[in-house]
Amino acid sequence: MALLIWVPLSLAVFALVKKPHRAVAILLVAGAIFLPERETLTIPLLPDITKKTIACAWAFIPAFIWARQRLRRPRLGKMVWFLVGATVVIDVFRAALNGDALVFGASIVPPIPLHTAITFILDDLLVLFVPFYLGATLFNEREALKDLFKVFAIAGLSYIPFTLIEMRLSPQLHNWVYGFMQHEFAQVVRDGGYRPMVFMEHGLAVALFMATCALLATGLAKLKERIGAFPALGCAIALTVIVTLLRSFGALIFLISLAPLLWFTSPRTQIRAAAVLGTLVLLYPLLRAFDWIPTKQLVEWTGMYSMDRAGSLSFRFENEDIILHKVFERPYFGWGGFGRIFIFDYWTGGETVTFDGAWLITYAQSGVTGFIAKFALLIWPLWQAWRRQKRIRIKGDQILIGALSLTTAMVVMDLLPNGMFTYFPYLLSGALLGATRELSRPEQGVLQSAQAQSPRGVWVPRAQPTNVHVARS
Repeated sequence: MALLIWVPLSLAVFALVKKPHRAVAILLVAGAIFLPERETLTIPLLPDITKKTIACAWAFIPAFIWARQRLRRPRLGKMVWFLVGATVVIDVFRAALNGDALVFGASIVPPIPLHTAITFILDDLLVLFVPFYLGATLFNEREALKDLFKVFAIAGLSYIPFTLIEMRLSPQLHNWVYGFMQHEFAQVVRDGGYRPMVFMEHGLAVALFMATCALLATGLAKLKERIGAFPALGCAIALTVIVTLLRSFGALIFLISLAPLLWFTSPRTQIRAAAVLGTLVLLYPLLRAFDWIPTKQLVEWTGMYSMDRAGSLSFRFENEDIILHKVFERPYFGWGGFGRIFIFDYWTGGETVTFDGAWLITYAQSGVTGFIAKFALLIWPLWQAWRRQKRIRIKGDQILIGALSLTTAMVVMDLLPNGMFTYFPYLLSGALLGATRELSRPEQGVLQSAQAQSPRGVWVPRAQPTNVHVARS
């Protein structure tokens, strides 16, 4: 019922909110943090209707009605369209090359029919490309980008009471509202307390979301903005304090590492650091394949903080090694997906090895080609921001791009140990690409100079776009 109600609700939001980009931000963020988890409506040949697909589809469809002109003139660049086209082709191959059944004792994992390629393609377009596309086309201007930051910050602040309730009473809100627990209860007990899940898939998802909100609020604080009636700095501090209480070591490390970098260093340094982190993510499979990641040292360092965390990290690394050996059997287009990507006991047919990292899931499903296509779509905007940073003349724009670059790098880095809980990585990455391309145009610097030289109260017209059609004589 909640998934179906989301359709008229999305139309109502667009009708009530004056600016389409704000409506898109509200729907995408609210859908991720309030719709039910692990609930699916199945339609043959179409992707399963889940909170991700319904939220993305019903942010795009009304946006195409209310903001058609902006969506019809995207400035994404050739590389983005190449990566999207490559993803479509790879989805066809991952279905076509996995038409064999896998037999493990008494258990049989069925083949993937060729027509499942349609499902793969539509699912990737909805969950990956649609948020990226909306981010790049609707949040490519200064005020729209600030609105995106504020929507995240307000959503994070609204989540604080829910997290406090679940810290005290255990994660029960999803059960009280939707009637079932969205994850195993054993995984919510950490360090003598409870790790809140609220309405998201896992406690790790909540922690990453709150860290994202805190980092974006810090960017607004550096601009001396206000979030509603409150100064952004106070909101950023409140969100940071909550992240320290959520019992998520990874999100806390990300935040305490990147927030000071955002606050004390220049935007150029931030953009460069984000680009380096993104490059490391793209190279991670290669580094793991050649055992160039110091996994033993990382486990030892984590053990100095918590033996439980060290055991969890060691378990992840061991499972990665096992899964990588299987992936190397079909390295180019992977094992297709479903239960075919797991390791099963030959005699009992039972599942013996599971894994969480989104990078490894993508690698196992789509092979090295699929990993490169999908993760390059996330990393490419970071490289573009690095390449175009000197063209961004306005100080406030530099701060926005720096904050968004670090936040994008953080959510992409989280895809190494954890799954892709939401579509936020692609939304933020798309917004970074669109804003970088728009705010680095020469007209932006000319407009700022004209505004600085004009008397107060004198209107200065916006710079005209460069792609003006000239009539033939």
